[in-house]
Amino acid sequence: SIQGCSEEIAALESKLRQAEQEMKALATKIHDMREGAQALLCDEMKRLLVGLGIKHAEFVVELVALEHFTPTGCDDVRFLFSANKNQQPGEIAKVASGGEIARLMLSLKALISGAVKLPTIIFDEIDTGVSGRVAEKMADIMQQMGNTDRQVISITHLPQIAASGQTHYKVEKHETKDG
Repeated sequence: SIQGCSEEIAALESKLRQAEQEMKALATKIHDMREGAQALLCDEMKRLLVGLGIKHAEFVVELVALEHFTPTGCDDVRFLFSANKNQQPGEIAKVASGGEIARLMLSLKALISGAVKLPTIIFDEIDTGVSGRVAEKMADIMQQMGNTDRQVISITHLPQIAASGQTHYKVEKHETKDG
């Protein structure tokens, strides 16, 4: 088993270099696709967010080139957001309120569902932190998503959201002596 070991190592190293070249080509292709979609995504997100009551919404996709491969290419992709005029977009978790996060998630899922033909989308209290007219607009977006060949399931406490549904299920929780 020792004989021919150097030839086997050379063959494996050659395969490794070839695989790295293929990965680099694919990572470059993914990066180029991301760059091409970046402006459109930001514009569409802003349009949806303004429609959902965030008048000065800014949504930015930040692509940071990495020196190593990840399962999704060689980019670190970050979504940045600002709800206020003259505020620099920052990490969503740090700058967005609960209601803003709900509207961001709905907008992002609405756009993704248009690109990826998912048969069912489930929203679990996506309307947290919103009410009134904003909830109605969120319901409109979910209803539009359901008007295609897609099923939209929404778990909600808001009548504005529930009113847009075609089928309703009431789920109640009851305590028993056993738990």
